[in-house]
Amino acid sequence: MSLNESVRTLRGKLGESQQAFANRLGVSIRAVANYEKDRAPTGKALAALARAARDIGDGALTLKFTSALAAELGTFDVQGVGLDVEPRTSVETLAVAALLKVLREPKYSDTVRQIVDLLREPAASSVRAYRHQFESKGAPEIERLLQLGKSPQAISELLDVDVGMVHAYQLFLTLKTGLEIFRSLTSKGDVK
Repeated sequence: MSLNESVRTLRGKLGESQQAFANRLGVSIRAVANYEKDRAPTGKALAALARAARDIGDGALTLKFTSALAAELGTFDVQGVGLDVEPRTSVETLAVAALLKVLREPKYSDTVRQIVDLLREPAASSVRAYRHQFESKGAPEIERLLQLGKSPQAISELLDVDVGMVHAYQLFLTLKTGLEIFRSLTSKGDVK
């Protein structure tokens, strides 16, 4: 489904007129008409579309809009696939920053072992949960193509899967590798 069709579909599921939909998105009626016809929404409109799709519980449309926004920003979205690894609050952002500081600075090396021990089981649990999410989505083929050096966009086109899914699987592989490192550090006792 194209982005334009996705906009039409979302408005239809909401049962809103173009005016009401425009008000929800914070854009003009003309913009909505263009989005539904031949102009792709960008920036804040994509974010508003993703929120509206999420609010009605439509995961496919949420992923469609968040992936388009991520592509526009030159990043990738994982929320649509349920990895939920980005901090959502200022407290979470501060905690992540503090954890990175502790892990990166040698003066905290004694603390790192405690952190690795503390995080080992939650990390393993997360990897198990993420692996389950990808089992039915062509993960082995995505992984094989990534190992061959194919770009996420190329894999998306070859397998007819959303590019956001490919990026999310890349992140999953990174998390899995991190867990393996956690395990090796704690089993060898050489946490630095």
